[in-house]
Amino acid sequence: MNEQNFPTIADAAAVLADLVKGGYGALPVQIIVVPDTTIQALARAAGDAGNKPALMLEYGGGERLPVCLITASRLPGAPVTAPSH
Repeated sequence: MNEQNFPTIADAAAVLADLVKGGYGALPVQIIVVPDTTIQALARAAGDAGNKPALMLEYGGGERLPVCLITASRLPGAPVTAPSH
């Protein structure tokens, strides 16, 4: 599937904001799955200069577990797809 057809981070934020407005803001969220190109861009923006691609990024935390963004593209057994630019 072409990544241009995927919802954006802004789209996801709007959906989550609607759920919060609907009274569901206290329900737990574990992992948000993003395309590999997104997680690599976010890792670079966070200053990651490692020689291995990012698989997961954590945001927040504190009293609760952090919000995790993960890409399934690099997990063992994941189908190989070419990034769309």
